[in-house]
Amino acid sequence: VPVAADRAQVETLFETIRMRRSCRNYLDRPVDPEMLDDLVTFGIWAPSGTNSQKWRFLIIPDRTSLEVFADGVAGFYRNLNRKAGNPILRAYSRVFLKDVLGRYRRRYFEQVKESLDAWDRRREDRLFHGATAAIIVSVENGASCPTEDALLASQNISLGAHAMGLGTCLIGFAVEAMKRDRSIGRRIGLPDNEVVYAVIAIGHPRFRYVRPSGRRPAV
Repeated sequence: VPVAADRAQVETLFETIRMRRSCRNYLDRPVDPEMLDDLVTFGIWAPSGTNSQKWRFLIIPDRTSLEVFADGVAGFYRNLNRKAGNPILRAYSRVFLKDVLGRYRRRYFEQVKESLDAWDRRREDRLFHGATAAIIVSVENGASCPTEDALLASQNISLGAHAMGLGTCLIGFAVEAMKRDRSIGRRIGLPDNEVVYAVIAIGHPRFRYVRPSGRRPAV
């Protein structure tokens, strides 16, 4: 534990940081709306470049709303898999688009196909892992370092959630879908002048860990 004047305070903070994990298994239990509001408050106390504070937080408050959002994200990947599965489009991509479809097919195609099949056939949620809420962190145009601002706020939210007994997981597949298909954001009320940098799944974790996940030594 780092040495500091108020050792007890530092130890409490370090334990929160050390024990936080990405949660991929949630109870079917709603998150109190006041807790979601509190998490946004954690977010706005992060630093931002030039103190611009241009982040925005869109709360998806319940499982029903989250499934509607997940359907939009799934639709994007369903369409992308159709394109990546087409040899003519892959050949075009290889010549004119730096093989973007080929690289996607090699890296993600099968994983996404299995996840879509699980969602369509059994409503098995491999995207949000059964979370019952989410917070989308976007940044309004004009910030000097929007990526850093959003991810610093997201870290505050994740640590705050852990301290409150909640689990979180950053969902990169949802971020990528929203950046490439702006209609997904429009359907849930996201303005066109905001770019999404983080989608945080939130819920009550099914399991509690007694040990940290482990880290390599600092370099």
